[in-house]
Amino acid sequence: MITVEASGYIADHWLVRRRLFLGNCVCWLATIGIVQAWLAAILFAQGLTTGSDQWGNRIVVENKSTPYYLLHGSSLANLLAAGLIAASNSGYQSLDRLGRFAIWLLVLVSILWTIIAYDWPELLSPTIFGATGPFVWLSVIIVFAGMESRVWAWLDRLVDPLVIITAIMAIVSILHQEADSPGAVLRINHYFSLLFWFGGWRCLARTSQKIVWILMDSAVLALLMILALWLMRRSWVINISLLISIYLVTLGRRVGPSAKAAYCVAASSVGLILMLVGTMPSLQQAVAGLIARLDEDTRTGQYRIFFSQVKWEDLILGLGPKATYYYGPASPQYQFFDNAYIWMAFIGGLPILVCYCLVVLWPGLAALFVTPSDKHTILACGIMLAIWALILGGLGVFSCPCLSAYHYLICLMAGLCWSSKGLDADDSGQ
Repeated sequence: MITVEASGYIADHWLVRRRLFLGNCVCWLATIGIVQAWLAAILFAQGLTTGSDQWGNRIVVENKSTPYYLLHGSSLANLLAAGLIAASNSGYQSLDRLGRFAIWLLVLVSILWTIIAYDWPELLSPTIFGATGPFVWLSVIIVFAGMESRVWAWLDRLVDPLVIITAIMAIVSILHQEADSPGAVLRINHYFSLLFWFGGWRCLARTSQKIVWILMDSAVLALLMILALWLMRRSWVINISLLISIYLVTLGRRVGPSAKAAYCVAASSVGLILMLVGTMPSLQQAVAGLIARLDEDTRTGQYRIFFSQVKWEDLILGLGPKATYYYGPASPQYQFFDNAYIWMAFIGGLPILVCYCLVVLWPGLAALFVTPSDKHTILACGIMLAIWALILGGLGVFSCPCLSAYHYLICLMAGLCWSSKGLDADDSGQ
């Protein structure tokens, strides 16, 4: 006969093995999905060229290849699977009642808008995976995968190679492209976005005292500033300045006794790189263009055009994923708005806007106030999510919730901040 104690032990042992197996599945799927999404982003950037519209204006032409579509689709499938498995593996229980309600409402509203807005042929076409389609909001399920603490131990080893390769490709592009080419500008903007989120998180989370890693992080931050200047993006210059400041302020806490040496190495490296690269004619020209645009108002006109066509009450329930407005002859059916909070309300109404903020932004902001100072991985996620909250308000270019590698990483960050078990995440760094 099997005693009650023995049967209880068997049940507990089976439960532990089940959670371990499912946790490993989450780690593999999330890691593979991030790599696939990163590769898809690289292929997309490489396919961007410059063409002309019917009025003779130079425009960006997207050349999406079959490998891109395969990587893009498989990355989303793997990350959604990782999120669903993690949710069943105690991740759902890690959310509070409000968080669970927000997840359900976000999913239900996105599905409802899909049924209302799309006809049957569109449901069977790539349109359903568009920038305003339901999968943008369904991808928030990835937050559950971020609650698996071992995912971050895997990402610690994965992100550095991705950052280095992205940095090399960005440098090659900036040396061989002209700042007045729309295709080149958007390509480098994509590299910048990848480098900002992957490299920014890695710089803030790293606890290594080795000079080589401090030099690498400093080089990445300096490169981000160079790219922001080359792109002539005022908002990105502000964001990079904020990121560099936070990096230097938190460096001593992360590296411990060697803080003074680390400060000297980091500050000297960033300054030296910027001084050397500042001698490049193309960068000097870009900086001059940026200075000339410092007092230029690029937002008021869009607000005026938008709200001349869209009423405030339209933002309560939204106008659906196919909603557009007239933004001039070149963009008669425009769907994007530089303030992503208003854009979310425009597309999906307050249910989408509020639920996204509750699920993705709120845990990051809360983590900054309740996380112990020695939990660097979680604090790095919280800082990056706080910056994301600023960017969504308009302090960024071409940045909004989307089906891209950097947004998947943002969802994983939110998951780590949500999880109470995240406090046990590996913070060893390299």
